[in-house]
Amino acid sequence: FGSITPDNRILLLEGRPGCGKTTLTRKISKDWGEDTVLRFIKHLFLIPLRYFNKKAPINLNSILGHFQMTDLEDSIVETGGESVCFVFDGLDEYIERYSTEGNSWFGQVLRGEILPSSTIIVTSRPNASVELRNVVHSRGEVLGFLKKQIDEYIIKSYPNSQQKVDELKTYLDNHLNIKHMCYIPFNLVMIIFIHNNCQKKSTPLPETETDVYHRFTIMSLVRYF
Repeated sequence: FGSITPDNRILLLEGRPGCGKTTLTRKISKDWGEDTVLRFIKHLFLIPLRYFNKKAPINLNSILGHFQMTDLEDSIVETGGESVCFVFDGLDEYIERYSTEGNSWFGQVLRGEILPSSTIIVTSRPNASVELRNVVHSRGEVLGFLKKQIDEYIIKSYPNSQQKVDELKTYLDNHLNIKHMCYIPFNLVMIIFIHNNCQKKSTPLPETETDVYHRFTIMSLVRYF
């Protein structure tokens, strides 16, 4: 984020479902709050765009109202959004995302027609952000886990049982099609959830990717309903 400057202030972060885009936005917010990133930003607003699908149209007033900070509106407008960062999470979940090309507040902000000094970070699945690529100043991709991070997550999931760690790693080594799924963080969480349930019930682990999704759906329904 050191590359974000007044002339390079709009960043698009794309990634596949479950790869960690929302987690990354929360990490950005946390690190900003601890003054380790975006130190020139005075106010940062993390905005899940799906929240506005059933709420008031998205604009500065509705955003500030969501955070109960409407008293800041006049000063933000007067400075053109200087020292303000809007993190719009989940463009693909926003019903009005195509309004970025029209006269909506969202589109005007992205094009710099209003609040031209504000810093903007947008996350999205790639198929929903095509129209933004000619508007943003920088693009990045959230890839998910590296192999080392997969191993670390498995170990943290079983802090008191090396046996379970070894069993899951062996299972994944013997099922490379399923191991490949683990590079997407949500998939790894799902597989660990299935592994725990199969151990408790002494049932065999999935053999295919389809079986992983099927088992997860059934286990989740049994657990929560």
